[in-house]
Amino acid sequence: MDIHIYLHDGPDARVTRRLDEILTRLGVLTTQGAHIMATVQELSDELDSIKTAVDAVKATVTAQIQQIADLQAQIAAGTPVSQQQLDELDAKADSILASLNG
Repeated sequence: MDIHIYLHDGPDARVTRRLDEILTRLGVLTTQGAHIMATVQELSDELDSIKTAVDAVKATVTAQIQQIADLQAQIAAGTPVSQQQLDELDAKADSILASLNG
């Protein structure tokens, strides 16, 4: 940020000191503003990454819900459920829990 000040009646020492203080504070504010904007961008990036992770978990849970519904339909039709099917369901549940616990 460039600020130019022209004093046409000659510089007053008090005014010049005060203007220097103002310019210094404006410089600090500009620096802080840039830092705040960088921090906001970092936060936005983290939120995007969280959304991606949540979407992945949602897709896994949705698939597991469908698998449970398929097993319920199979049982309702009188077809036995195999141990392998139950083990696959259990493994997916464990996978979801592990991803949530980090």
